[in-house]
Order: sequence, then C-alpha cells, then structure tokens
Amino acid sequence: MHQASSIIEDEKDFEFKKQVGKKVEDSLKALFVSEFPNYEINYIGKGPYDYLIKNPSNGKSYSIELKSIKHDNYDDIRMAISQARHAHAYPENYALLVIRRPEGNTILTNEYLHANLKCVYQIGSNVKIPVENSYKIESIVASQESIKLSLEDPTMKVFIRQDYIKTLGKPFDSLKEKVHEVIK
Repeated sequence: MHQASSIIEDEKDFEFKKQVGKKVEDSLKALFVSEFPNYEINYIGKGPYDYLIKNPSNGKSYSIELKSIKHDNYDDIRMAISQARHAHAYPENYALLVIRRPEGNTILTNEYLHANLKCVYQIGSNVKIPVENSYKIESIVASQESIKLSLEDPTMKVFIRQDYIKTLGKPFDSLKEKVHEVIK
C-alpha cells in the first residue's frame, strides 16, 4: 500500500514539475519574441537544446538550453550528453540559461527573467572533457565482441556545479548582445 501511494506521489510531483516547466518555457519564449522581433524563435523542448533563434535573412542560428530550478535548489545542474555534445560542437552558437524560479506560484514576468536569468556562453568549450569521455565510453562498449561490457542504463549526464553558473553566468542583456553578434 505504501509503495502504491509513493508511486502516485511521484506521478503527481512529475506532473507538477512538467506544468511549472511549461510555464517557464512559455514565459521565456514570450521574452525572446519581444526581444528578438526580427528573428524566428522556435521552441524545440527536447534533444540538444530547447530554443533555436534563427535569422531568416541569412540562416544563421543560436541554440539555447534552459534549466529551470526551484528557488531553494542548490544541486548540480544536469545536462544530457546530447546537449553537452551540441554545445561542444557549436561553442559560439550555444548558451546554457539557468533560471531560479521564485517561491510559490509567482508569474514569471519579463522583468523577473531579465533580472534572474544566468547565461553561460562558454559552456561548449568547458564540457570538452566530459564530451570526449562520453565518446570513449561508447567506443569501448561498441568494440566488445565475444565478452561484452554492458551499460544497463546508458544515460549519460554532465553535472555542472551551481557555483560555476554563479561565477560565469552573465545577465540576460548580454545574451541579447551575443545573439545579435553571432547571427546578424
């Protein structure tokens, strides 16, 4: 009985986080649309990035991965290996954005996002070692023949300490400058 109620609580928690994440994503897209009126803003939401900002006049684009964290969460930020690989492959055209959500159900206004988004541009060059190691692991697993090494849960993540984000994160206005510089 306890196990069943635990599963139900986990499902409720997952749904809550999904709804909160959607609100944050929608708020950020609205901000991008208002700040980048001459560019196409595409929300992808899965894979190597969440948003793609594209200049339709020249086809240049900028990828953004958003990590939304609870106001009192100080755990490491997790990037999927596909996100880290994409950041590493396109270091000049990729940013990791971290937003610490306010307490309660406070609406995320453009002002709140402007004041609280942390933008990390050099993430692509800084994930070099974990990305290279991920390819080595895949190579080892793929090279086995008669006796194999198996990874039962092949999910690889890159963990980024929050003090790294705090130290190197730039404000939203610098993201605007960076995007215009790269895709104009």
